[in-house]
Amino acid sequence: MASPLEYLKEERLKARLNRRDPEAFLEAHAWLAPKLYRHALLRLREKEAAEDVVQTAFLNAWEYLGDPEIKLTYVKAFFYRIVNNLIVDAIRGAVRERRAEEPVETLPVLTDSASRAVEEQFDLEQVLDELGEAKPFERDILMWRYLDGLSIKEISFLTEKTTNHIAVLIHRTLKALREKRTSA
Repeated sequence: MASPLEYLKEERLKARLNRRDPEAFLEAHAWLAPKLYRHALLRLREKEAAEDVVQTAFLNAWEYLGDPEIKLTYVKAFFYRIVNNLIVDAIRGAVRERRAEEPVETLPVLTDSASRAVEEQFDLEQVLDELGEAKPFERDILMWRYLDGLSIKEISFLTEKTTNHIAVLIHRTLKALREKRTSA
């Protein structure tokens, strides 16, 4: 969960983006590009494809935000939605290799407490393998929440589901993963 200071920073950034401030867009890029890259890399498992997706996402966002009628509600969810759409396009467009050139262990270390808690319980490689067996929607929800650090509200906005639905889905999916681990 974001601290009040982080929340305030994001709200100010959102207001500046809604005013079409180019400096705010550069701040958003510096803040979100590493997170979006990590997300794309985990999904695509190809370094170059992940880089292309993130670059294209920021270009698309810049063009989209050029419309004065557009007002952002959630900054992170907006960028993650663009990246997810591009990931789907990339997967549909070509057959991808199963392993990335860069091993999963060398990905940037996450700092938020929720991610640390998940990492302490599970080995990241094993979790990714187990998540691969989960339904795609459930896998995406858990990745957004614990690997990408999105709030339940942001995931709700991104998926167009209620916050209650997302919270229950996270709880049930984690419970199923725990039960699977203990029975194995």
